[in-house]
Amino acid sequence: MNRKSLAIHLMDRLSYPQKFTLIGFLFAIPLTLIMYLLISEINSRVDFSQKEIYGNQYLRPLRQFREYIPKLQLLNYQSFNPNLSNPESRTD
Repeated sequence: MNRKSLAIHLMDRLSYPQKFTLIGFLFAIPLTLIMYLLISEINSRVDFSQKEIYGNQYLRPLRQFREYIPKLQLLNYQSFNPNLSNPESRTD
């Protein structure tokens, strides 16, 4: 008995409600798989977005701190070089 005749034999033995249930179940299997994959992808993107928000909250104060670094470096450099500490003493 080949597969085609096995499927025909199975369908001949089932009543109409059983046939509709079987066909509905066969259509529902790929649909549930696609829905599972879609929901898992959406959840992974939500998790990634939440991590981006946490990173932004972490980097915002560091960005403000970074603005003061050149000023601190200039003050540090001026303390080691006495010629730059007094701007009136420079000759142009």
